[in-house]
Amino acid sequence: MGVQTEHGMESGRVMEIVTVTTGRRRWPEEIKARIVAETFAEGVTVREVATRHGIRPNHLSE
Repeated sequence: MGVQTEHGMESGRVMEIVTVTTGRRRWPEEIKARIVAETFAEGVTVREVATRHGIRPNHLSE
């Protein structure tokens, strides 16, 4: 089974998200918590946050 990694900068910090060949990504707990927390900001929609992070809105939950 092959593994691909995505690297990106978020708020000046390096993050790594591992994608296995099934297409599933394993997100670190800290990153998942921050993404969900973004949805609680006033005037922000779940769709906006999901799009910004490259995930589907229905995959974003507490």
